[in-house]
Amino acid sequence: MKRNKKTARSTGKSPTVASELGTVESLVPKASHLPVPVAILVLLGLTLGMFADVLFTSQTVILSKDNTDIFQEYLHRREFGFGELRHGNLPLWNPNQFSGLPYFGGFQSAMLYPPNLLYLVLPLNKAINFGIALHVFLGGVFMYLWCLHRRIGPLGALFSGAIFMFCGAHFLHVYAGHLSNLCAMIWIPLILLAVDKIFSKPSLQWSLAGAFCVAMQILAGHPQYVFYTAITVGIYSLFQIVRSKGRLRVIACLVSMYAGGFLLTAVQLLTGFQEAAQSVRSGSVQYEFASMVSFPPENFLTLLAPGFFGDMTNLPYWGRWYMWEVSAFIGVTGLVLAVIGAILGTARRGRLARGIVFVMGVLGVLAIGSYTPVFRILYNFVPGFDKFRGTAKFILPLSVFLIMLSGTGLDHIIRRKRIATRTILILLGAGIVVAIAGLILLLSSRGPNPSNWWTGLVTHLTSLRGGKSLSGKSIELNAEFIRRAGFDGSVSLLLAAGTILVLTAMLFARKFSVGFVYAIAALGVVEVFVFAHSLRPTFDIELARNTELQAFLSAEEGDFRTLAFGGFVNPGFSMTPGAHDLWGSDPGVSRRYAEFMAFTQGQDPNHPSQYVVFKRLHRLYAMGRLRFSFEVTGPAQLRIRRFKNDIPEMPRVHLVRNWRVRTDRDAIFAAMNAPDFDPWRTVILEAPPDPEFLPSVET
Repeated sequence: MKRNKKTARSTGKSPTVASELGTVESLVPKASHLPVPVAILVLLGLTLGMFADVLFTSQTVILSKDNTDIFQEYLHRREFGFGELRHGNLPLWNPNQFSGLPYFGGFQSAMLYPPNLLYLVLPLNKAINFGIALHVFLGGVFMYLWCLHRRIGPLGALFSGAIFMFCGAHFLHVYAGHLSNLCAMIWIPLILLAVDKIFSKPSLQWSLAGAFCVAMQILAGHPQYVFYTAITVGIYSLFQIVRSKGRLRVIACLVSMYAGGFLLTAVQLLTGFQEAAQSVRSGSVQYEFASMVSFPPENFLTLLAPGFFGDMTNLPYWGRWYMWEVSAFIGVTGLVLAVIGAILGTARRGRLARGIVFVMGVLGVLAIGSYTPVFRILYNFVPGFDKFRGTAKFILPLSVFLIMLSGTGLDHIIRRKRIATRTILILLGAGIVVAIAGLILLLSSRGPNPSNWWTGLVTHLTSLRGGKSLSGKSIELNAEFIRRAGFDGSVSLLLAAGTILVLTAMLFARKFSVGFVYAIAALGVVEVFVFAHSLRPTFDIELARNTELQAFLSAEEGDFRTLAFGGFVNPGFSMTPGAHDLWGSDPGVSRRYAEFMAFTQGQDPNHPSQYVVFKRLHRLYAMGRLRFSFEVTGPAQLRIRRFKNDIPEMPRVHLVRNWRVRTDRDAIFAAMNAPDFDPWRTVILEAPPDPEFLPSVET
């Protein structure tokens, strides 16, 4: 008895508390103590399970859907940029699009991003596929390491890492072919890890580590994620600084972390800012543009039912905006565990846990964007919010915190044998409610005439996206589509209900066997893995290259340009064969050039963008050496038209003797648009030439 008291005094705990802790620790599965290398191997195994068939094949397939960003842009950019670099040329200028624009200076070239060295040693399709797989894997590892630092047990941390790899806000960008997004977003957990380390013990070491992570995110090529991550770090740090003892030192380390990241990437940042200053993003974009692709409030339903608005495989996505931007799915199991982690964390860890819930709430409001009055205030008064569209991207850092809480919830289940009866009953009730909702939707959408409320909802949301699917094809909004949407939505809800009920049974059975902990973790990982694998399409690289069109252009002699006209689906193709184009798809397009092209299409030149729909061929396109236009006239049908014009096609260099001065942009456009304007004979200047031309003198 005395020995027990002595032991209690030496440990600072009462015998009762010590015995309780000993009981809890004895219930922790051995797998929860797995070493870090083993956990990383598990994440690697999941990565190979997702991508092995694509990585180790002789076929020339590329991950992502055809007609999305890899198909239209990144494939051609990477082939051009790293092809030039392979030949010893630093591609400062891209002559193939928009009559020329900066290449290295543009952030999305990502020429200095270290993992992109793959493009120098691997075939193009292999480099893209291995790059995607590498970043999915690293995202899981970084999430795992951050959760470990937050004192989540190894099994809970591993669970969070796996969920992050395949969650909707992250993995669906594989479908969309967003290479720069995938490269930039994985650094968020590692940046948050550096921030946590700085708060726990401010040091130069972690400021430098954080600076490295910030630098990698900058070089990855997506400035918007850098901006949104910095905002997330600011919000996350704010509530911690209030209770921090060495505030000034912590603030200095955080500032130096970002300052160091900027200095490490100065060669990219300075050229990128210079390029952006001349681009269509140089000024504020219109509010209507900036407010686009905010996270629709109804899409929080995707936390439970990811396919409620269509799954892009069996049924076109018919909800608002793009599914890859507005999916919050982390698995039903992951969501339930996150709720458990948030509730118990708030109860046990007090202010810190409440602060994380607060951060998530702020990120949710930012993600919703223009659907709240807050975005208008941010657009008007906070620098940066008037430069980008797509506040739905805030759903990614929100998902990061939510997934971290799911690991916390699993860790709680691991360490406690008995789950509160109230928790079991709440989950059981939630499962029943979701099941009833699924059955109501199933019954409402059956029969020849689906119910008015469901028909109205589908019609309304479809109209908000212009009545088109993600592929750009029109959605046939008829009774059959509405019934199919209702059936698929009800199936998605019923699957969620079934998962909740199975999870409820597992939580109840946890007190009888530790093995159910593994079953719960496996259920959560299988959920997101199956979801991700169903949305992992591929296409053949030759389809994007359009070999028939390349052969036609190669056979044509002379120096000329082309124009994708009337809905041509691959604006970046010209970068591969070097067939120069009058347009393209890049936010780095010169503002002055975009103003001119918008004017020629009868659009407002005061609000130019890279999104111009060409409906006519203007006579002044002869100045840009336009010779052919391409137009899609039907499925797999491409019409090539020779440009017929009263102005002959101009050469690359031509001396013009006559000149006129017009200082106002609109006056310049009006003069150029005059029927008698001949660019072969007259040039319009904004200021007189210096020195001025003198008449020739005969001697």
